[in-house]
Amino acid sequence: MSKTISDQVIEMLVEAGVTRCFGVPGDATDLMLASIHARDDIDFILTRHEEGAGFMVNAQAKLNGTLGVVLAAQGPGVAHMVNAMYDAKLDKIPMLVISGQVETHLIGTNTAQELDQMSLFNDAAAFNREVRSANNLAPILQLAIQMALVNRCVAHVSIATDVMREPAVKRPTNTAVFNIPYQIHPEPQLIEQAADILNSKKNVAILYGGGCLYAKDEVLKIAGLLNAPTVHTLRSKDVLDNSNPHYAGGIGLMGSRNGCHQVKNCDALLVIGSSYAWDEYYPHGVPIIQIDRDPERIGSRTRIELGLVGDAKLTLEQLIPLLTQKTDNSYLSASQKNHTKAIKGLDKKAEGEAKNAIYSPFVVSLISEHMTDDAIVTVDTGASMIWANNWLRLNGKQRMITSTELATLGFGMPAAIGCQFAEPDRQVIAICGDGGFQMSMPDFSTAVKYNLPIKIFILNNFAYHFIELEQMSEGVALSYTKLNNPDYAKLAEAFGGVGFTAKKPSEVEGVIRAALACDKPTIVDIHVDENELIIPNKITADMIMSFTKSTIKTKLSNWLKK
Repeated sequence: MSKTISDQVIEMLVEAGVTRCFGVPGDATDLMLASIHARDDIDFILTRHEEGAGFMVNAQAKLNGTLGVVLAAQGPGVAHMVNAMYDAKLDKIPMLVISGQVETHLIGTNTAQELDQMSLFNDAAAFNREVRSANNLAPILQLAIQMALVNRCVAHVSIATDVMREPAVKRPTNTAVFNIPYQIHPEPQLIEQAADILNSKKNVAILYGGGCLYAKDEVLKIAGLLNAPTVHTLRSKDVLDNSNPHYAGGIGLMGSRNGCHQVKNCDALLVIGSSYAWDEYYPHGVPIIQIDRDPERIGSRTRIELGLVGDAKLTLEQLIPLLTQKTDNSYLSASQKNHTKAIKGLDKKAEGEAKNAIYSPFVVSLISEHMTDDAIVTVDTGASMIWANNWLRLNGKQRMITSTELATLGFGMPAAIGCQFAEPDRQVIAICGDGGFQMSMPDFSTAVKYNLPIKIFILNNFAYHFIELEQMSEGVALSYTKLNNPDYAKLAEAFGGVGFTAKKPSEVEGVIRAALACDKPTIVDIHVDENELIIPNKITADMIMSFTKSTIKTKLSNWLKK
């Protein structure tokens, strides 16, 4: 039996299968840390920033679906958590935040470090409760764990400091409620309607999202029956083997021309486990069937013909027997030819552009070539996402973890730390821009403290280059984007890790090999061309005009400032 409420909190986390919590010590959470320290079945990972701790547990949950737990002190510690909580909310992963709070008699008095934590988290957390009595701690924490795991959402529990000190309250052990497996499936008549539509159309395409992670076999079975090309969202890049004959590339700005073409030009689209955001990439005037376990996502992005609320795997299992094998494979064959041509073009770009300067596609292509068969790659936001989405070639066992819906800078490196804790025997690689890395840079010392052999590849162009490309698209002069970066290799060594630098194309492969062979936390500073461009899937006259205007305005602005 636990001695205090603080002990009881940790006891319940262990009962729920939690083996580690992340965070920064402080005030009310100090008591929980003491409770953790007294046990040998749970640990606390000391991070340098609460947001970084949040990204670590988010990445861990995205990797294996387990509950991520962060402990945050009241006031600034809680405020630092908001961004990571929104990342978890939008990507629909289980996250539990337990925050300390000032003593109960001080709540509402505007005392030092008191925030209205309930109002602060009211939107970010699907479950948001405050504990002011020892008697309601257990039922509230139990509900929080249930909600986070079953609904794959963010739960927050705020506990006043004086409550933590109170004696534990007798309670029944109730571990059966912490994870309640269940499945959702559509009505049979809706599945029959979907089958009728798909059987009647000649050129069907499949757009699959992160909801297909555990439905790989079913997606490929459907694709085979329909002779359909499969197109992925950013979050589902790692779901299918990228060499599969049905694989057609990604959709959208960060996807491929072939992937966008197959979706846009089909005569029926089956969307599985995805609510891809941008309507301009969907086909118009053709039936779209969407399968998603969340009814709020059905039809939220574009007009659909039929919505099926259900788990991807279960719904596809019920749909497969109703489909007839298509004999015409001309649409798939055309996709395969276009994809093969596109891959050759990407390879040529990666190889050819590396002669005079270092280009990011060349770097990412080499990382993909040399990483292990079960590597985990975390990718930061910005241009890094585009390079990874197109030049990483994943085999279905390798994973790619990103901040998808929120697309927040600074995610890549702490995400790698979380993944390495979750999978200590697998190779973990982070691909970051210089801007994104600096947002979470202090937590590299967390990797060093715990001797986590993560490999961080910084595509360093000394600027927020993706923002520069956005400014170009607006036709304005480039402004306020240049960065004065440190020597990242020396920085790694100062932290106690290992650092490498590449400034010439001839140096890149060598430092990649050396970094991947290293058994310590490693940073590789690769100086990529500061003027490299991201070529959109479709170039319009307006784009060319905006780019020209931006170039002229930038040169004129720089000349006037001399």
